[in-house]
Amino acid sequence: MCQESRLPGKRPLAAQLLDTKAELKGSREDVRKLQSLARHDGKVKK
Repeated sequence: MCQESRLPGKRPLAAQLLDTKAELKGSREDVRKLQSLARHDGKVKK
């Protein structure tokens, strides 16, 4: 076990990476929704 996971208030790196991946996925989904709305309004073209 690595030292960081034993320190109080520190999360394992793997958990941090999973959180980051989830945030990125959510951000990409938000961007896609915004782009599709903008395309629908005729403001953005593919």
